[in-house]
Amino acid sequence: MTLVYLIPTKPIDNNVRKSAHIFKKEGKRPVLINGVTSQCDNYTDALILLEAANKNDKKILRSAMEVKEGNIGKLIPTDVLVNHYINNAPFTHQHIYPRYWHGNLLVVKPLMSFVSYYGFRIINSIIVLLTMVLVIWFLFKKNEKEFIAPYIISMLFLMPLTIAFSIQLSSCFYVLNFGMIALLATKNKASDKSRYIFLYIGIATAFFDLLTYPIATFGVPCALYLFMCGRKPLKYYFTKMLKAGILWGVGYAVMWFAKWLIATCITDRNVFEDAFVKVNTRTYAGVTATNKFTSIIETEKINIKYYLKTPAVFIALIYILIMIVLIIKQHQRIKDNIIFVVPFVALMLVPCAWYAIAAQHSSEHAWFTYKALVVLAISGLS
Repeated sequence: MTLVYLIPTKPIDNNVRKSAHIFKKEGKRPVLINGVTSQCDNYTDALILLEAANKNDKKILRSAMEVKEGNIGKLIPTDVLVNHYINNAPFTHQHIYPRYWHGNLLVVKPLMSFVSYYGFRIINSIIVLLTMVLVIWFLFKKNEKEFIAPYIISMLFLMPLTIAFSIQLSSCFYVLNFGMIALLATKNKASDKSRYIFLYIGIATAFFDLLTYPIATFGVPCALYLFMCGRKPLKYYFTKMLKAGILWGVGYAVMWFAKWLIATCITDRNVFEDAFVKVNTRTYAGVTATNKFTSIIETEKINIKYYLKTPAVFIALIYILIMIVLIIKQHQRIKDNIIFVVPFVALMLVPCAWYAIAAQHSSEHAWFTYKALVVLAISGLS
């Protein structure tokens, strides 16, 4: 973070200026395809671009920990960007955003030194496609071909076009996909250390993500992890899943906590206080049990609603029907194979548990937090 804050901001500022018309035209949450869940998060992308273009202070390490962006009154980031770069309105103050690592700036700052936001979308579209092709290639190479159909269909649930068009929505997509590549690359190694990949996936999620659909970075690679196990006793699957979950959770929680600690020491600000206030808000802490239960149910419902408004639902249903026909034809094997269904059913419930924990956030931002249900899709299809 300190190194990218050494990058001169003038070229970034010029490219953000060239990008301003996109935000003026599209607004804060443009819909790419009418009638389906396909919103892009221009609101947060504008915030990220304002952070990237913000003039560096002399204390670079402090700047990297504070992560400032210019603000105009109480305007939202998209309006700030448009007013400053098109209407030449001066910034009235700077906002500080220290509770996240903002790891996406490691990519955004260098990239925006050379291209505009339009250029970013083109490059990101190509990389999103190549990443999926790379995962499929690894699945072929490592003899996990049966996982390809569940993988492709579940990625369609994420609406890849929205990911290609949004900085904000890209982080978890790349973390979960490169996590799967790491699992496949370490398959058949002499010693089974692949579970530790989940530790690094958790760390990367906390570093790059701004709380979009982080649980997917555990659930999707875990579905592959279980799939690669082959025929094992039921206890074996749950032990694997539990160890992977603990390692991911430790990586995610400790990495995030580390930012609060480091930023508090370096910036002389009580970042813990700000973080804990937000944690209480996002989890409905302090709300009565009855109201919290009602809120959780509503959160689950609204996320499922967005999830079902993706075209991938129809593709998934066709795939399920085909599989049902194949299962009926092999009826004599159903009893023998039912044990392998149990861990995947358990994994399907993971995003629902996440929504119960982060109920307020998952309700307010359901139009992108629904993407966590990709875990349900890939587990069910697997």
